[in-house]
Amino acid sequence: MAAENRERQRRRKITLACEPCRERKSRCDGRKPICSTCEHRSLGLEQCIYKAGNARTACSDDYTKALHERIRRLEHACIMHGVDLASIDAAEPPSVHLPPSEANAHTSPHGRSPSVLAVLDRRPDSQKTPSACSTDQVDASENASGVTAMGTVLSEEDLSGSTHAAGDFYGQSSAASFLKEACGWQEPDSFSKQPSQVPPDPSRGAALSRFANLDKFALPPRALADHFLQRYWQRVYYLYPFFDRAAFEHAYRSLWQADNETLVDSSQFRGYGLGGSEADASTIVFHSALNAVFALGCCFSDLSASEKMAASEVFFNRSKSFIGLDFLDMNNLGVVQALLVVALVLQGTPFPTRCWNAVGVACRVAQALGLHTEVGRRTSDAREREIRRRTWHGCVIMDSIVSMTFGRPTMTSSLSILPGTVDLSAPSTGETEAEQLKLCFYRESIQLSVILEGILQRIYQPWLSRETNVNGPVTAGLNIQHSLDTIVELESQLSGFERSVTPFLSWISPEAHKKVSAEDGVIFEIQKNVLHARFIYMQLILHRPILTQLSVSNMHGIKQADSSQRLLSSDGLRYSFALECGKSCVEAAKRLIRLIHDTYLTEKTGAWWWNGLYACTAGLVLIVARLCQPLWEALDQAEIDTLWGQCQSILQHQASFSVSARKSLDLLLKVNGQVLMKQAARENGTGQQQSQLSIEEQDETLVDVQMHFHSHVDMLAHLDTMGPSLEDTYMMGPMFTWDQTFDFMPTSPTI
Repeated sequence: MAAENRERQRRRKITLACEPCRERKSRCDGRKPICSTCEHRSLGLEQCIYKAGNARTACSDDYTKALHERIRRLEHACIMHGVDLASIDAAEPPSVHLPPSEANAHTSPHGRSPSVLAVLDRRPDSQKTPSACSTDQVDASENASGVTAMGTVLSEEDLSGSTHAAGDFYGQSSAASFLKEACGWQEPDSFSKQPSQVPPDPSRGAALSRFANLDKFALPPRALADHFLQRYWQRVYYLYPFFDRAAFEHAYRSLWQADNETLVDSSQFRGYGLGGSEADASTIVFHSALNAVFALGCCFSDLSASEKMAASEVFFNRSKSFIGLDFLDMNNLGVVQALLVVALVLQGTPFPTRCWNAVGVACRVAQALGLHTEVGRRTSDAREREIRRRTWHGCVIMDSIVSMTFGRPTMTSSLSILPGTVDLSAPSTGETEAEQLKLCFYRESIQLSVILEGILQRIYQPWLSRETNVNGPVTAGLNIQHSLDTIVELESQLSGFERSVTPFLSWISPEAHKKVSAEDGVIFEIQKNVLHARFIYMQLILHRPILTQLSVSNMHGIKQADSSQRLLSSDGLRYSFALECGKSCVEAAKRLIRLIHDTYLTEKTGAWWWNGLYACTAGLVLIVARLCQPLWEALDQAEIDTLWGQCQSILQHQASFSVSARKSLDLLLKVNGQVLMKQAARENGTGQQQSQLSIEEQDETLVDVQMHFHSHVDMLAHLDTMGPSLEDTYMMGPMFTWDQTFDFMPTSPTI
């Protein structure tokens, strides 16, 4: 009787059944990508298809889910920025403001701003999937990490969690690790009183664009495409000349070629990679690279902020849509070059894993092609040989950069750079004199990357296993017992490099090159400033570990220090040397802030995310210097205050268009406030009061500071914290599931 009264489970009504179920008149549950009936019958995905009978029934469930997802994202973005949902009367998206200097910095082709409305309106319906409409929403994405792709920290959530909780590792050369080192000891629940933002729901549905039939090979209007490409040549290419410009331009022109037109035979570019016969305009490799180039180039166009953002998102989505097994199976030089360009785009995002993986895959493919060696390879084409070397050097440079910013071991080795391949006096084959001059920066950059790898290997040693207690000293894994001769030797290498820089790129004895155009002169200024900033930053990270140890040992006393810190006893020679290293670190931070502050609003600056990393790290050095009283007393404190204000102005400027920069600035201000409180208590307290301070009381400030810094590392672990789902595994995992909206980069004034 009970069974009779039991309510029978009702079959779910669906709007559309798959074709096999319709033919067999079977019950279909409408599940996608394959229904239960077809799955039970062991049918393939290609057989379980849905054909819409009319527009009303076509994928209505997916469309409804997409609308709900869109609403949730918009509401979440409003809540994150303190917007009252009840007060919103219109659905007009917020405008993104760029600095006036950038809004009028460029002139468009033909004297007017090229419109991208045609580009966006011509997109097929399948491409117009719901996506975040602002850069703030991208920064607030559930997949965005608390550490940017430049290794800077954004948030203070999950402060009691482990650095390695989600499998993401950030070693000691990273800015995130520096913040932890600078903050000393912490208690697990010290910041439990701090309110934290509600983490996004991990169960959110994946973007529909993954299964959409994108019009991958669509192109913008010719005038607009030319404008983007020209901006790329002017602002990006000569910093990272990964591929041959002539070959790329030849393939680009062939895209617009009419049937009755003829171009130069492309066989002359065979073996050059992008634009060559193996990666010409008919390949997915070229189109992936081309759209990444458009995404970078449009950042410097004179488009409005909203158009710039929309265009960049479209271009990058098209670029990443090509990357998959078919892309890698092509296994040629163009694949390596395209991945390196994509990695440049990803550097301006809060998705560090994607940037790391893009560089890693590029290096693996390059090694598979034998770019790291010329043993057994015979070619009579000197130009091809040079392009292969240039591409490999690009892998080495990018690998050392991401290894430095993330504190992880390098995959390549500067030892693989063949002797004689970076001779600055040797002219490049097949290049004009002007082109040869503009490529001198690349050769200088290679030399600097060799020194950088030496610093990473001999000072930070990221491959060593360091077991650090989460609740114990965060500097426990930092060993300063390396030979003092090592520091002297590396400092000597940096000084030698500084003296040997090509005269027209030198900052100590600048000498303008004659017979160069005004446009080339601007490129040289950009190259000089970028090279100078990289050089100073390497000086900073060379001495940074000792500065951290000085501050920690001074705060906790020698008796409470561990064995490595006791080596810094105030009456020892090592302490005097360490104090000088600390001064050198502070001096490097001061010079770095001055350089960035003088150039960040001009056309002669480098990538804005690099400026953000430099400002954050240099500002933190100024903060940490306050914790070591002997060091602080030896510094010009008024000058430090002035430079700290300049550091804030740099980050405040970036905060106007970047959520990540705004979070980093807020975090630095909190850290600075805690240190100032501790410093004031130390200076105002009497000797009796100081003697009564317990170690726990001395730690209180460092606990709070370290908690803030720890958050950068923990937030990075939020990326892919749930691990790859079955769907992600099928789609090649996190490396190839780049289906989120483009990051805040398009709204930035500079790259």
